[in-house]
Amino acid sequence: MNIRHRRPQVLYPQITKSPYFPRTEAAGALEYYDYNHTYWPIDYGRDPAEEYQAIHERVVMMDVGCQRSVELRGPDALNFADYLCARNLKTMKVGRARHTVICEPNGVLYCEALVMKLAEDRVWICHGPVDLTQWSSAILAHSDFNVEAFRTQVYPFAVQGPRSYDIMQELVPEAADMKFFRWIQTTVAGVESIVIRSGYSGAFGYEVFPFDPAEALRAWDAVADAGKQYDVMVSPMIGPFFERGVTDWTYGDDLDLNPFEARLERAMNLDAGPFVGKEALQRIADAGPERKLVGIRFGPGAEIPPIEQFWPIEDGSGLVTRVEQSWYLGEPIGSAVVAADTALDREVEVRHPEGVATGRLVALPFMD
Repeated sequence: MNIRHRRPQVLYPQITKSPYFPRTEAAGALEYYDYNHTYWPIDYGRDPAEEYQAIHERVVMMDVGCQRSVELRGPDALNFADYLCARNLKTMKVGRARHTVICEPNGVLYCEALVMKLAEDRVWICHGPVDLTQWSSAILAHSDFNVEAFRTQVYPFAVQGPRSYDIMQELVPEAADMKFFRWIQTTVAGVESIVIRSGYSGAFGYEVFPFDPAEALRAWDAVADAGKQYDVMVSPMIGPFFERGVTDWTYGDDLDLNPFEARLERAMNLDAGPFVGKEALQRIADAGPERKLVGIRFGPGAEIPPIEQFWPIEDGSGLVTRVEQSWYLGEPIGSAVVAADTALDREVEVRHPEGVATGRLVALPFMD
């Protein structure tokens, strides 16, 4: 007899559940995180090694419905997206997507975003955990762009791992061989959707954006059924994303990073514009950033507690902001924000609530 332990977390009606919530519950989700006012399953109570092996060798499905989107619709949709975002979008074609950043007027990161051009007068901006609808509407109220901005009711799910290719070959063969950040509008089990070659996990895979939330579960179930022969697993967000330098910076973390400090120069174009924050970012580029984002490796066998607040580096050079156990590298690793002139490839002492740990500062990413 299979006895499923009751989820200990209490959920609230004010926070949205994605259309896939019944399937994540059935898969044993124990903990959810509030991301974009949407519940995101982050723990299924398994040994993480099982989940990493699944995405490395087979295929996993992830409820990433928390990746909400703002739609810009109207004659100036692309022009307004280009003004909001720090990357040149005016040359983007339908069927393409671009990773970019959105900044405050002072150059501080507001969020990262994935922009998709659906038509000449229609753009989606899939964004990190901020109220981009309110932000866009506020900027739009003080501009002359002929466009509407509103939150979509589109909830994506991810299909990641080497066998995701076989699933797409069966369900949406025209999508299987797309290059990264290419997408098509198609149907998945009869559900009108966008399928894009992308994924935050850092592994090979796709994301599916069903247009109608009432039909989204049908698309999910079709992918799950096609994946049974590959022992598909419903999992939290896993994969080599941290090791490969994939970021998802959160506004309001009190770090006030700009794109130069967060290693996101590739996601902006200072020669484009005008865009929000351009003047401040140009000044930072001219003067040079004051800080930089680096990695820290603690070594195999290191006993590191969960990080619940930023940890100071004892020499005063900066803060450790994140720590994870790396399944790929076999040791705890982390990221740190340090002064721009901080030397790397050296050991530092890090103070945490249970004592002091020794780590080595290294350049990012940890692996290609």
